Amino acid sequence: MISAETLKVLEQLPPVVYLPCTRTVSTVEEIDVEYRHTQDGRVALLAYTALDRLKDCCGQEQPWFVAPSTLLAQLHQGRPYDLLFMDMFVPEDRRGADRSVEA
Repeated sequence: MISAETLKVLEQLPPVVYLPCTRTVSTVEEIDVEYRHTQDGRVALLAYTALDRLKDCCGQEQPWFVAPSTLLAQLHQGRPYDLLFMDMFVPEDRRGADRSVEA
């Protein structure tokens, strides 16, 4: 369940966000959101407020999709995440196969 505090944060986001996904797909039903794990074992979701920020922070080859910000609450209900990082830079050595983040 999402806390009232988390819902307030989600309500302050732009109308759409760009989310990294695990692979390039041809239909929306195939989308698999990319979750990351922190060094202490928490689950993190990365979201970006603009496509150029996602590409600058995750690399030009990062698969992505655009979604309404309201999807973040739905994602949390389906697969809870502990942290939401907005516009987070992912170092090149953490891109690709190593899907962890430092928090």
